[in-house]
Amino acid sequence: MTVANPLVDRYLTAFSTGLSALAPTERDEVVAEIRQHSADATAAGRPIDDVLKALGPVEALARAYQLELLVSPRATAPAQPRSDRWLKIIGLLAVISLPS
Repeated sequence: MTVANPLVDRYLTAFSTGLSALAPTERDEVVAEIRQHSADATAAGRPIDDVLKALGPVEALARAYQLELLVSPRATAPAQPRSDRWLKIIGLLAVISLPS
């Protein structure tokens, strides 16, 4: 049984919000993946602060997952036309490059 950690819960809430462009089932799957990663790392003895620092800023992790899922959709994701996927990728890259 995994004990809830307020730091992880806050991180994952912000992460889930950052993934708002994904379908709810896909978003829940990705958040569960990060939750499991955090639980595994802390069970192996890593401090939670180090685990969250290694994951990086929530916004960057959410953008990376969105881009990864656009480029390589999961088998459970509904099929999209290739042109739609590429337009989303180009749009996401444009938004990511705005601050720089």
